[in-house]
Amino acid sequence: KNVALWKRTTQTSNYSEHGVLYTSDKAVDGNTDGNFAENTCTHTSYNLVNTWNVELGGAFTLIAIKIYNRNDNREYTKLIHYCLNGLYVHIYILHF
Repeated sequence: KNVALWKRTTQTSNYSEHGVLYTSDKAVDGNTDGNFAENTCTHTSYNLVNTWNVELGGAFTLIAIKIYNRNDNREYTKLIHYCLNGLYVHIYILHF
């Protein structure tokens, strides 16, 4: 079960290209095809530090966390590219 589906999201900035805003909610809309040209991905502006957050709204036992990347072969903008170059994805679990 996708406990993040349609939940409230935020990110540090929104990337804009040709009048399209790549907002944080794209990451939890259920569309995993990764087609950046069709506005199905989230994307932040080019800042030194970027964050993306989702509020799950409760406590859950997580079996897996799936992150789907864009599929347009622009390696320098993919999350995995940053991970391979010494930067890491950090997952923080906050209890309120």
